Amino acid sequence: GVATASAFLPVCVRSQPSTHVHRIGVLIGIGPDNIGFTPSIAALRDGLGKAGWLEGQNIELLVRWSEGDPERFRMAAKELVTLRSDVILAAIGPALPAVLAETRTIPIVFVLVADPVGRGFVKSLAQPGGNATGITTYEPSFAGKLVEILREVAPNVHRMTLLGRPE
Repeated sequence: GVATASAFLPVCVRSQPSTHVHRIGVLIGIGPDNIGFTPSIAALRDGLGKAGWLEGQNIELLVRWSEGDPERFRMAAKELVTLRSDVILAAIGPALPAVLAETRTIPIVFVLVADPVGRGFVKSLAQPGGNATGITTYEPSFAGKLVEILREVAPNVHRMTLLGRPE
């Protein structure tokens, strides 16, 4: 997830002069009190640090939390663009469309975005095009494989329910 993005982010800012303090915007779709993401931000800092990107020296992390509120997504994305982020990390679903609505030039790295190809955010995972690239933990074409795996691990299951959000 977010920690994995630390491998992508330095590539997006390498073209800047070495004395430049790189601004890395981070838009997260939940609140800072969510226990799942606090360690992820620490892991992001650690991963960047291991690659030589240190806060207060050559990078500045601009972390914004939307707490799932669509208006906060929009405002935070606009703020990260206004602050002239060199690259933006969009984590969790609605963060990516909010950032894409604000910029088509600043590089965007996304994580935890379901079906980025089907939703038109990128052309393909292998060749995304545009200014966004990233990773996804779920691709709709995997659904059949998930059913196959369930049949293998639980052969006595004859009914299953899939819950999701159509949007």
